[in-house]
Amino acid sequence: MGNAPVAQRVGARLEEVLVFGDGPNDAKMLAWTGTGVAMGNGVEEAKPAAAYATTPVGEDGVQNALLHFGVLD
Repeated sequence: MGNAPVAQRVGARLEEVLVFGDGPNDAKMLAWTGTGVAMGNGVEEAKPAAAYATTPVGEDGVQNALLHFGVLD
């Protein structure tokens, strides 16, 4: 179990995984996961890798993305 992806450890399917990123090191993760969300204040490398680009973190970016995807209502 040690280095297995967290999703695998908890029995989640890849398409059930929602991740947030904003840096160049996040681009691969954003592209790999079921739903990648790039923060609006993130670097340009992250945004095209994501399924969705939200508003900047200081403008409720995480909340806006969760509302967009129906995780919050």
